[in-house]
Order: sequence, then structure tokens, then C-alpha cells
Amino acid sequence: MFDRVSAMRNGLSNKLLRAGRFAGLTLFGALAGATIATSAPAYAENSLRVLVDQAQIVPLVTAPSMVIVGNPMIADATIHNGNILVIHGKNYGTTNIVVLDHDSQEIANLALNVVTSGNHELSLYRGSARITLNCAPRCEHELNVGDSLETFKMILEQVSNKGAQASGAAEAPAEGE
Repeated sequence: MFDRVSAMRNGLSNKLLRAGRFAGLTLFGALAGATIATSAPAYAENSLRVLVDQAQIVPLVTAPSMVIVGNPMIADATIHNGNILVIHGKNYGTTNIVVLDHDSQEIANLALNVVTSGNHELSLYRGSARITLNCAPRCEHELNVGDSLETFKMILEQVSNKGAQASGAAEAPAEGE
């Protein structure tokens, strides 16, 4: 930062010095505000960040009667135990969730930003075709919107078949019945 002696040597006026102090205080105030905002719960400012394929719990002060999701392709929301809102990130994007009580009064209106974690994600490109891998610790295919249609369909079919096999195996009668 500037000190008065070096400012005078450089020909800076007191006015500029005061402006520099004001800018420094403003920057300090902005940084302090950012620290306070990030240390508070995400929903305190009616904004929430949820990861794709992850769930987030939001406690509500009163039991809701209705939950409205702006874009159900991006997120889903359910009520658990009367006053716990569970939000599931389905696809990346932005939407909102409105929660109403029994008198149709708004309990909450949350701006929702669903994002990918990116933490172990690797994107491979062949021309304009993208394939996404999740490398934690081995690299495995991951279904992501925007991936090559051919690869997406192949992975989706494999995942669906595996799910069907798993649920079919649980329902299948034992041999000899």
C-alpha cells in the first residue's frame, strides 16, 4: 500500500491518497462480506448450489404442503419427516424451488444452481465428440449431458441393463421353485 512519504515523492496528491485509502477500505469491506457470506449456510441467502447426482438437505422452519420445482429436468425435491426438504441435482443448470405452507404462503424460494463436481472428471475429445470419464481412482465412463450421442446411448443401455438385471435378480424365484 502507499505511504505518505512515497506518495509525496511520486507527486501524488492527498486527494488520491484518500481515494486509495477509501478503495482499500471498500475492498476490505467487500472481502469481509464475502467471508461472512461464504461461512453462512448456502440457503441463507435463498441461493443453493447442488452437485449433479447428489442430494442436499434443507431444513424448513414449518411443514410445507407444496413444493414446486421450476425445471424438473434440472432438480427434484421431496419432503422428508414433515419439514426437511431434500433436493436432488439431476442435470446441470439453474432453476428455482418454491415451498408453500398449508395456507399457500411462501415458506422458501430458493435459486438453485446444479453443477458438476469436476473433481475426478476427465473429458476426452475426438473432433467435436466428447466422452466423459470419472477417474476415482480408475477411469470409468460417466453419463453426462453433452457427451457423444453414440457413447451416451451405449453407456445408458449398459447401465439400464445392469439395473434391470439387479432388480430382476432380486425378484427371480430360487432354482427349483
